[in-house]
Amino acid sequence: MNNEDRAVDMIKRLLSRYDGATIDTLERILLPIQIPIASIDRTVERHGAGYFVRFTINEGKENPHLFRGRSGKVVPASAKDTGQWEELIKARIHDVDHGSARGELHYGGSRAVFEQRLKRVAEGDLLEIDRFGATAKVESALTEAAFMQAANAAGYRVTRMPEDIAQHLGAYYDFDFLVEKDSETKKFELKSLWGTDTTKARLIHSKGKRYPTSSCRFDTQDIFVVNLWLRTGRITDIAYTRSVRKDEAHPYGLPHAPKFPEHVHQNPPCAIGDGTWFASLDEVWNLP
Repeated sequence: MNNEDRAVDMIKRLLSRYDGATIDTLERILLPIQIPIASIDRTVERHGAGYFVRFTINEGKENPHLFRGRSGKVVPASAKDTGQWEELIKARIHDVDHGSARGELHYGGSRAVFEQRLKRVAEGDLLEIDRFGATAKVESALTEAAFMQAANAAGYRVTRMPEDIAQHLGAYYDFDFLVEKDSETKKFELKSLWGTDTTKARLIHSKGKRYPTSSCRFDTQDIFVVNLWLRTGRITDIAYTRSVRKDEAHPYGLPHAPKFPEHVHQNPPCAIGDGTWFASLDEVWNLP
């Protein structure tokens, strides 16, 4: 069965699983809408700790998904035809009037980072809106599946841990995967890039009795896996690093949280080849 036939078969089984759903329903949930930007006023303004410029949309018709406060991402105009997804900058709607909308293009970090992002945005690029909030969960699941596929292909056995566990069955698992090779098993935690600044990873954890800060503990997992989707647009692009504190014995390690030496820094720089992050699991598996 070729890929096209498999896709048709999968959609049939999916619609059968959710009785009453249609292809139109699936499309509305899984595919964000994309609306061209009509104009950009490149006068930089500041609000709080961030920077923004103003933009407009002229759809010419009412759109129930354009509403004050609605946020989204701006992607290249070419993404509609090529499928090459990339987040250029973030957007937020301020006002809507009969299909026309005004809002702000914004991005976290310094003014220099914001202006660098802004240079890449042009009129005609697309405001992408996740209509029903499903794509974030789909993206998260796809990153996990991509990691498992890559690890399996490299000869590792991967077990996905339960997202939650009944109290009478034991303690909560603070990591995402158990990975085994040659009778050795290690704990893995999968994270993403920081949406505010995609040059950095987002290594956070819910606060609790063992977590006085929302930063991950070093000893919770052996290896961090960070999906680079937000930067590259490819769900299969992954970076790996050892979950150890950077010191003389571990020059490849991660920086610690300023006030909590047992916890990793929440937003460390993440770049493959910088001595801390690696492109393959084999490269980090045997690091002490």
